Amino acid sequence: MVPISFALNVVHGFFGIIYYGATTVFGIAIAPRLAKLSSEAIRELMKGVLPSVLSFIESSGIVTIVFGAGQFLHYMIGYYKAGGMPEVESILFSTGWGISILLGGIIGLFGFLVGLSVRKDINKLASVYRNILPDDAQVNEVKTNLMKVSLIGTTLLTISVILMLVGVTFLPLPEH
Repeated sequence: MVPISFALNVVHGFFGIIYYGATTVFGIAIAPRLAKLSSEAIRELMKGVLPSVLSFIESSGIVTIVFGAGQFLHYMIGYYKAGGMPEVESILFSTGWGISILLGGIIGLFGFLVGLSVRKDINKLASVYRNILPDDAQVNEVKTNLMKVSLIGTTLLTISVILMLVGVTFLPLPEH
């Protein structure tokens, strides 16, 4: 039988790579180019490609978060069994591993929440383009906000990934 920690690590890592990669490509390559596209090109993207891409990114993000939280809880339960809350607090707040993983998780969650704002902007852009003659000022405002928010989300997720990688690669897992 496969240990639960291994299964949690594999699923979290696999979907984390997909989520981070898709978010980075969207935030660095796609969102900035939306501002340069014609209204007709954006209208076509809104009909098919972008909603599917965003659903894919959100789904992989949710799986990453759920399995990352499961992984975190798995370790914390082990530390709790070994020494109660003082042991958990000691691990989280006084070891490099605990601080790195905790901060990475918190920043990653903020990155995901920023990503939900990207979805809101895409939906707003889609609703603007459903009009026969979209208002150029409104379209430009949404495009600008979308670029900013995408870059912020990508930056937060990059910091989160770096902290998580430092935590699991270079810092020793605390012993009970």
